[in-house]
Amino acid sequence: MASKKNKLIFIVEDNEMYSIMLDYTLSNDSTLKFMCFKTGEECLENLHFNPMMIILDYWLPGINGLETFKKVRQKNKSVPIIILTQDHDVEIATLLLNAGVNDYFNKGANSVFEIKQLINNEFSKLIEKEEIQSLRMKIVFFVFCIVAVAIVLIYAKRFW
Repeated sequence: MASKKNKLIFIVEDNEMYSIMLDYTLSNDSTLKFMCFKTGEECLENLHFNPMMIILDYWLPGINGLETFKKVRQKNKSVPIIILTQDHDVEIATLLLNAGVNDYFNKGANSVFEIKQLINNEFSKLIEKEEIQSLRMKIVFFVFCIVAVAIVLIYAKRFW
């Protein structure tokens, strides 16, 4: 079953080469779409596109990744947000995770593949949720039909 939800992921990265590499690597063999932004402000201006995930650089011009994260959370509490940074600073990682980011990666060759796996996992969860919702709707419809038939039979029995 194909997901009906928006299959859009935001990449917010001011390093154009890294952004292109992320976009290319992540979109290769994928049904997902990616929108790239260079600043947190651009990301915030485009939240109306309702991305299913946001990949966000920590060191952005203008408002940084943490501030962008906080502003996104004010508007959308459920979108998964991954923050990337060049820093291998444990304090920054702790700060980000304590703030509630879904995940944190140091930029590097392996981080792209880890992010790809995380995206695949999130997309699988999304599809599973939609399948469960669809099954619930079918069960509700089935129960409704049974109740309707029972009511018809009860009223029909009165007139026989």
